[in-house]
Amino acid sequence: MKLELIVPATQENILNQKKAPCPHLGLAMVAALTPPDVEVSLTDENVTVIDFQKETDLVGITVLTITAKRAYEIADTFRTVGVKVILGGSHPSALPE
Repeated sequence: MKLELIVPATQENILNQKKAPCPHLGLAMVAALTPPDVEVSLTDENVTVIDFQKETDLVGITVLTITAKRAYEIADTFRTVGVKVILGGSHPSALPE
């Protein structure tokens, strides 16, 4: 199984106003706790471009309120090609619907 973990860019970074990114430890912890038979990769959109053509079985996206709109766009893109998507983080925890 292949798992892609994604940190969506903030609106400022989408507009190419790059700032110093701060690593997201939540997804690093998810990766560390994932069973060894699962191939995990992590993409931080604040640092690199998301490869929507990458072969993956499951996508996990961490969502802050400031990144929610972009996270939904990313999720929709993966869902249209049949990839299952899980949203986590403070935004979906506070607003589960």
